[in-house]
Amino acid sequence: MREVTDVLADNPGQRVALVGHSLGGLLVRAALADPRLKGRVFAAAALGAPHRGSRLAALGIGALARSLAHQGPLVQRIERIEALSGQADVPKLNLHTPADDFVTPLTAMRVQGPGWSEAECPAMSHVSLIYSRRVARMLGEFLARHAHPTVRPTRSRTRW
Repeated sequence: MREVTDVLADNPGQRVALVGHSLGGLLVRAALADPRLKGRVFAAAALGAPHRGSRLAALGIGALARSLAHQGPLVQRIERIEALSGQADVPKLNLHTPADDFVTPLTAMRVQGPGWSEAECPAMSHVSLIYSRRVARMLGEFLARHAHPTVRPTRSRTRW
């Protein structure tokens, strides 16, 4: 969250798009509930996010992996936070693939929160979502539809 608030502080009067893959999609949902971002986000998207958790999380190493259990406590907590915040006015896109190999069952990729649009991309693996040109085009078109005409690229602090 600090990264987002830092970018906004460095770019007064601008709004951001929040995009997250996998666990990042859940973080996007949680960030939308943060009152510091109210009115500062123009769109949000999740790619291959385990919105209802994943049965494969039981095989994960460490608490973070296990916290992504299907219909587990992390998912329930995010849903409670979301219900209290009310960021339904932000356009939101949930992109998922019918061949995801990490999120099981596949229905766990469907988001339950208000205001989300669902889009299925071609069959590909979970990790392929972040490398796919087709997914990038779908995401770019969504963001372009919702960006204000005066939105300009902002300086990003993202570290890879």
